[in-house]
Amino acid sequence: MIDHPESELLVQAFQSGAKGIFTCYESQFDALCECISCVHSGQVWANAQQMNCLIDAVAKVPTVRLVIPGLTPFLTLKNGARMSNLLDVLFG
Repeated sequence: MIDHPESELLVQAFQSGAKGIFTCYESQFDALCECISCVHSGQVWANAQQMNCLIDAVAKVPTVRLVIPGLTPFLTLKNGARMSNLLDVLFG
């Protein structure tokens, strides 16, 4: 639950593992119960403005491609880091 739906705070909340955002502006108890139920069932709870903020934040993250000859043509930076860690463990 947050007081002000600032974009940076929303992004940080989801980066920290939040599955839903419930603001004090949505102070109706029924809405809070619905939020808890949705998140418990595996859904994400965010309104359209919050989702647009998250999409904008994702769009701003640069995509880096890593090429490992003979392994796979393209890996994202995150998957490339995972692959690098795996290769270190296997051949380190």
